Amino acid sequence: MSKLDPITLRAASLTLTGSLAVAVGTASTDAANATSGAFALGSLRSLRLVCTYALDAGSTTGRPRFSVEISMDPASTAAASVASWFPVTLLDSTTFSAGAIDAYAMTVGLAPSVTGSTTHGTPPLDVSGARWARVKVLDVDAANPGAITALSFGGET
Repeated sequence: MSKLDPITLRAASLTLTGSLAVAVGTASTDAANATSGAFALGSLRSLRLVCTYALDAGSTTGRPRFSVEISMDPASTAAASVASWFPVTLLDSTTFSAGAIDAYAMTVGLAPSVTGSTTHGTPPLDVSGARWARVKVLDVDAANPGAITALSFGGET
């Protein structure tokens, strides 16, 4: 598999909240669409996220939590119009019975931050078969949320 150099989804600062919010692009150089947050995956099979997280001065527990949603809408769909979103899921092998297994929407909660800004990244997420993705993010400390900057993705094809 070949590696993909990081691509910036959103360079500008995004102040987080306690609820999952779509990270949308704010500049013409951002890969995430300014309306939907959608970005094309091309032949990407595995996706990793990385960003800089700034802990709020009043927080000791703040950290970002990411959720990635994917879509199999046609590649010809305008990025602002991608609509058929579903979450990347985790399979719970402990629930296996009679040919059924439970799946849960995957969220990646990173370890608590330290004072100041730190770089955070996710493990690889399987996006094979999807044409589009978008990132949702929140801060686990909803009372004193921090902010992320330079949200980027990379991966393997």
